[in-house]
Amino acid sequence: MAVWSPLPQNSDEMTPSTRDFMLNLAVDDMDLFIARLTAKGVPILKRDQDALGKYAWVLDPDGTKIEFWQPTSAGQ
Repeated sequence: MAVWSPLPQNSDEMTPSTRDFMLNLAVDDMDLFIARLTAKGVPILKRDQDALGKYAWVLDPDGTKIEFWQPTSAGQ
């Protein structure tokens, strides 16, 4: 599935990236996925959780922000 979700121009959702877009990918097990990333030396920008699921953000080597999301049953 592909989703296009434009943000307001004054949004800080992309920070610290200077890119005009962010990739969002769903994962099955956030804790295991983050453990694998940190074991490879990937810095995690932030983690969060709400009623829709767990979230984590990283920057790829080109500076593109990537959001990982593990949905809860409410978020699916």
